[in-house]
Amino acid sequence: MSESNAIANGLAGAGGGIIAQIITYPLQTVNTRQQTERTLKRNKQSLLPQSSNSTKAPGTLLQIFQVIGSEGWGGLYSGLKPSLLGTAASQVIKFQFLTIPHNSLCPLFSIHQS
Repeated sequence: MSESNAIANGLAGAGGGIIAQIITYPLQTVNTRQQTERTLKRNKQSLLPQSSNSTKAPGTLLQIFQVIGSEGWGGLYSGLKPSLLGTAASQVIKFQFLTIPHNSLCPLFSIHQS
């Protein structure tokens, strides 16, 4: 495999990582909000006497619709840009560090590279 193929593989990995991040980011946003709300609720309950009226947190799909309703689609993707930068860098590095040893070791073991 040539160096240009290694670069192409790195860029393909970055592209795939970016697409996956764009698709799954709304779930990460809602997950983070649910964790934050759970922590705040737990801290608030520890300060108050025990009460029997606990409210159940909305499900993931319902919370996605609530975010879209209150903040628009942008609310699901707030903070995406730094995450995309990290994902792209991570995927390029990962593919480069997998390709370089592959290119070096295959000739040593007479493995056919395709």
